[in-house]
Amino acid sequence: MQAVRTLWPFYLASLAVLLLVIFVPALSLTGVEALDAPPSLILPAGWYKPKRMIDAYVDSMARVRLIGVLERGSDFERVAYETV
Repeated sequence: MQAVRTLWPFYLASLAVLLLVIFVPALSLTGVEALDAPPSLILPAGWYKPKRMIDAYVDSMARVRLIGVLERGSDFERVAYETV
């Protein structure tokens, strides 16, 4: 976990996102103004589509729009989002 803290100085929260009728695990990172970093989600690879609307569930359901890819890995995408 220390490596994640070093690479991403964000508050990390786990959540689930819904596409069609399937929830998959995801991570939510808060925005950091000092780094000019927007709030982002870490999703499975291949999930990002421009302006895609998804439902995210933490304590309650929230509708979010994916804005852009910030980082790609072999099995994940870190994407910026906005709440709608």
